[in-house]
Amino acid sequence: MKPLFPHALVPALFLTCALMLAGCGEDLRPKVAELETSLERERNSSKALASELVEQRAKSDSHFKKEITKRVSVEAELENAKASVTELTRKLQESRMEISELNEKAERERARFERAEAAKAAEAASRATLTAQLGLTMKSGDTKPVSNTKVYLTKKSVSEILAGLPITYNDGKPTDSGMGFNWSGGLGKYSVILGSFANQANKRALAAAIATADTDFNGLAVFEDIPKGDYFLICATALGGGAVLEKKVTILTSKAKVALSNSDAIE
Repeated sequence: MKPLFPHALVPALFLTCALMLAGCGEDLRPKVAELETSLERERNSSKALASELVEQRAKSDSHFKKEITKRVSVEAELENAKASVTELTRKLQESRMEISELNEKAERERARFERAEAAKAAEAASRATLTAQLGLTMKSGDTKPVSNTKVYLTKKSVSEILAGLPITYNDGKPTDSGMGFNWSGGLGKYSVILGSFANQANKRALAAAIATADTDFNGLAVFEDIPKGDYFLICATALGGGAVLEKKVTILTSKAKVALSNSDAIE
């Protein structure tokens, strides 16, 4: 096979190529340097981007963890709130039951109070004040009040109160006079011989009394807050030689007045 170039021309050809390549190399160096600079910038940019990516990932992970923690905390608070609502609902129900019980109790108390007030009103309507005026007419014709003397309000008459009590002197001997004189006489100038009987009569009258009152200087005796009904007013006095006054009274109104005088004296 015949060679493409003669052997004598090979060295010259190499030399020519070398010279051409050298000339081309001189033209490419600025571009290569520029490319190397651009490549370095790209590498630095990539490193910066990689570093920023790592930082962003770290921030994202931290934010995600915070959000997870926050969500867990919110869920825990929600559960606590639900538990609180449940407890408050239970307490509200208990409070409603207590209020209902208190209302029932208040209603019972109100009904009891109304009954008590009605009973009190009925009791007040059934009670009265009795004023008694006691006086005796003397032989001179003057009327003197029976003052500073105890008056008995009883359901029994004098004869019932003194039934079975022997009418005797202090020495135990029978007297000729009746109950009235023995009782009243034993309170006055005849107390030396009749005082024992008078003391026994006073004790029996006091035991039988529904109420007692002392007359004032004007002979007035007042009985307050006594039940309406039938009574005996009894009073033993040494005034005018002695007398026992007895009068049956019927009290129908809230305020009643009655007078006792000589006509009410018993023997």
